Amino acid sequence: KMKITIFTDASVINKSAGYAFYIGCVAGKLQKAGRLKDTSGNCTAAELHCLANSLHALKYGKFKPVTSVNVYMDLIAAVDSMNGDILFFYNKHLRDVQDEIYFLMLDICIANGHPIRSVNKVFTFHHIKAHTGNQDKLSLINQWCDTNARKYAREQNKTIKHVKNIRII
Repeated sequence: KMKITIFTDASVINKSAGYAFYIGCVAGKLQKAGRLKDTSGNCTAAELHCLANSLHALKYGKFKPVTSVNVYMDLIAAVDSMNGDILFFYNKHLRDVQDEIYFLMLDICIANGHPIRSVNKVFTFHHIKAHTGNQDKLSLINQWCDTNARKYAREQNKTIKHVKNIRII
């Protein structure tokens, strides 16, 4: 039986975005970071894409059987959306990402022998305060995610050619 802990973070600079996640349990850990392709400069979209990436890694990873998943995110809007407090009716892109996340959660539940109605018992979402400077384990993992998400957002931002003084005709 595996109790999984996931930390996610995304960073947006202009319209460039990076992500980083950490998955940990008694069997080990998995850390991954990279660039996000399409977030349209939206912080919530970037954070949700990062969560989707981490759930893909969990679904296809070595950590089985999953009994519970605690997810920590530092963006309150993303936490609230996953706890059902915010629904993105106005934004199709955010709705689509949120739907993908819910389907991944259902897939993980089914693959690990949980009934689909237990998805809200298997997965819990928590806010973690960012940039605290604290040295406890949770803060250090969140800092690793933050540092790497920003690194990839900066790298991607450097590859975009910024044009000044554009004249619109």
